[in-house]
Amino acid sequence: MHGRRQVRAWGAPLRAALAIGLALAWAPAARADTSIDAGTYDTDTWTVAGSPYHVHGSAVYNSLTIEAGTTVLMAQNLGTPIWASQAFTVHGTPSNPVTFDAETPTGSPSWGAIIGEGTVSVTGVIVRNATIGMQLDDDVTVQYARFEGCDIGLSSVRGDLHLDAVYAVGNSIGVENVGAQSLTITNSVFLDNGGKGIEGGTFRTSSVTTIESSTFARNQRALSVAITVGSGSTFVMRNSIVEVNGWGITFIGTTSVSMTVITSDF
Repeated sequence: MHGRRQVRAWGAPLRAALAIGLALAWAPAARADTSIDAGTYDTDTWTVAGSPYHVHGSAVYNSLTIEAGTTVLMAQNLGTPIWASQAFTVHGTPSNPVTFDAETPTGSPSWGAIIGEGTVSVTGVIVRNATIGMQLDDDVTVQYARFEGCDIGLSSVRGDLHLDAVYAVGNSIGVENVGAQSLTITNSVFLDNGGKGIEGGTFRTSSVTTIESSTFARNQRALSVAITVGSGSTFVMRNSIVEVNGWGITFIGTTSVSMTVITSDF
């Protein structure tokens, strides 16, 4: 009875996150074809009119913008198919996302990673079948995103990371936060991620981790928080569900952690 009462209390944010996941799962088919070969490019905008984009080699851009509804397909075994060194913008929406996938899906990760550096903004995106779906550098907000069937869905290298309405399902690691100073997760779902023992979300921070109105279920480990430097780190969880995982929350490291859990169900 206790579990059912809690699910009803948080039904609205959970239903919203699941709806986002379902909407992103059923992206519309694209309509045209553009080939992207290996090379170095200045600035470009990829549009639904030129979609799908077939990436055949490592394409390095100073600045890359991808518009809503665009599909990008990666050739097999590409290590870094897209690298935007100064600005990377994904302008999708929940109902009209940008999709990144394998040219020929094999049922296992076969490409990765998309690297975004400098000024980064990611909204409305589906990433499937990558070794590392996205590797983002510096302060970034990722919103209305779905990562599925990846070794690592999203990896953040540094800066502050905010995830809102992110749906990570069936990856080995949903999110890997390598060095952010603060991590904020809201209205998100981490489901059926498993494999290496630190799954569902891997969060490493020396400052503040805040999780609110989010669900972690059926992961091998829901959250693994590795405190690697500094002391006096803070972990706060509010209005969230952590259930049916092999492990719940694991802290790794010897530094002190202040942990606050409010109105959450384990």
